[in-house]
Amino acid sequence: MKIAFIISSAINLDDTVNISFGNGNKRSAFSSEERFRQTQYSLNSINLIFPDSKKYIFDTSINSDQYRKRLSYFKNLDFVSLNEIDKDKAMLCRTSKSKGFCESLSTMMFLDEKRNELENYDFIIKLSGRYFFSSFDKSKLIEENTNKYLFKKIRKWDWKESWNFPNYLKQPDNKLYYAPTQAYCVGKYSIEKYHNGIKNIYSHYLNESYENAMRIDYECLMYYFVLNNIMRVAYCGRLFYLPNNKNNSLYIVCNIHDRI
Repeated sequence: MKIAFIISSAINLDDTVNISFGNGNKRSAFSSEERFRQTQYSLNSINLIFPDSKKYIFDTSINSDQYRKRLSYFKNLDFVSLNEIDKDKAMLCRTSKSKGFCESLSTMMFLDEKRNELENYDFIIKLSGRYFFSSFDKSKLIEENTNKYLFKKIRKWDWKESWNFPNYLKQPDNKLYYAPTQAYCVGKYSIEKYHNGIKNIYSHYLNESYENAMRIDYECLMYYFVLNNIMRVAYCGRLFYLPNNKNNSLYIVCNIHDRI
């Protein structure tokens, strides 16, 4: 099986550090150098499990070229600067108060640029740049799953009208479904549906007819626009999240081997 990893990234937020998400006072708890080290961890964890895999980083930093050079020692790495593709859109990714909008826009920009290349791979595995794998179950990466989306356990909450979310997000069991997006995998025959789903999420955030559209969780829209349209199987693996800890000695474990 040919495997490619796509890593969402915003290494340097120095120019927008005081433009926070929501009601916070900083965009990130980590410095640019800490975020760079986290990206190195992500790449190293991939190399330990899939040493010959293709790796793409799509990064929104205003000065991406310096990170492209610093990471050039990694084998089979393509560092894609979204700022070089479209400065205005990359700036939106660094300044919008909607984290979901930023995620959908940056992912859509990358897929628009690299979709044709990605179709040469059997599986595309997405990983957020602050995470790394400690283990990976390769048994799911087989031909019969190349038309599927491999994912973490879906979370479900009782629907509340007080959220003011659009009613189409309410599932038949009267719940809101939430698809975690730290890591997931898309088979090659589902890439088109995946790409279209990301475009639909982006369009949703721009649709002014939906009240509070920008504050709707990306993960809820991911379930509705992507998972609803792709056959699904369980995704196995483990992730570690790197907390704001100067010596990086403490880790919060996030398991992603659960099933619906």
